[in-house]
Amino acid sequence: LLWVIPHLPEIKAGFWPPSHKETGYSGSSKGRQGSSEAKFVKPCVVAADIEKLIERERIDGILLEYIYSNPQNYYENVQHVANALRVPTDKIFQRMRKTLERMTDGGKE
Repeated sequence: LLWVIPHLPEIKAGFWPPSHKETGYSGSSKGRQGSSEAKFVKPCVVAADIEKLIERERIDGILLEYIYSNPQNYYENVQHVANALRVPTDKIFQRMRKTLERMTDGGKE
């Protein structure tokens, strides 16, 4: 999931990031040999699924998207959010971990 967030704009446009096969993402094409879908369909579906997960988590989803949108600035993003919310950074790390768990767990609590 986290590898998708920085690439969400290009995936929404129908393009996989250059190294998507190295990330381990397998999509939902279990058992399919070939596909009659256009190349842009799967990236768009993945982007829509990720956006639904983000929306379902509300503010925590938006914060997660912001924090992970630029991995090079991860710690700066966490610090920025912590300062804006006036909470310690460890609270933000904990909140993002729980949000990510909910998102990858299918919403089971």
